[in-house]
Amino acid sequence: MMSNICSMASRIDSSIFSSGFAFRSNAGWGYSTNSSVPISADAAGVESEPDEDDTIKPAGTSEDTRRPICRMSYDTGFFPVLTPIPVPTMASPPSTPAGNWWHPAVLLATCGGIGRIRPAPGTWGAAVGLFAAVLTTWLTTSAKLPWPAEIGVWLVINLASVPVCTLAARHLGGLKDPSAVVLDEAAAMPLVLLVVPASGRTWLVFVLAFGLFRLFDITKPPPCRQLERLPEGLGIMADDWTAAGMAAGVLAGTVFWL
Repeated sequence: MMSNICSMASRIDSSIFSSGFAFRSNAGWGYSTNSSVPISADAAGVESEPDEDDTIKPAGTSEDTRRPICRMSYDTGFFPVLTPIPVPTMASPPSTPAGNWWHPAVLLATCGGIGRIRPAPGTWGAAVGLFAAVLTTWLTTSAKLPWPAEIGVWLVINLASVPVCTLAARHLGGLKDPSAVVLDEAAAMPLVLLVVPASGRTWLVFVLAFGLFRLFDITKPPPCRQLERLPEGLGIMADDWTAAGMAAGVLAGTVFWL
């Protein structure tokens, strides 16, 4: 029996090797015991460029972004060949901006995300302040509230904005004055209009106040630039208070002469 088993194994082994099978990896190798069957360069162990039929190169995919998997194909008419198929890898998603954008202080300091609008986030913030000033003007005139009451409301809002801006800057990566923080413009813009009684604020006055505030806030004449160096929320708010004061002075003189 043992001789029969050995004889059968010998015949199976001989049939396998005589069929001339060869496999190729990235390095390229092969074998054949059948001298009558031609062997390709890759099967003989000689380096060669992969055939275009054997290698699939997805368009727009670089070499370092592909990983090989294997498939079975025929390199010649005689040899089944194991060849790598480059497969593009998935690109990593873009990183999100650093910071906790959903923190209450950040939501307040960005005016509900308006500060993230580009371009000119400061102008968008000042527009929020202009809208708030129009609203408080209407409430003051319709409810016949005294002028000092409106002044007091905006002073409290501006003082409360200091710690809010401080917390927002800390939650946005600890930046000195994040561009998305526009509460300083929104709170300081209405201060410009406080030099004019609510009953005397026409649409021309609102537009002039807005333009003057943005002019001084963007150009930052002294001491605006120096006040920005104050720590945290105080430095964020102080330069806008100064710009509002300068704009208010020009607005008061203009209204007086008109």
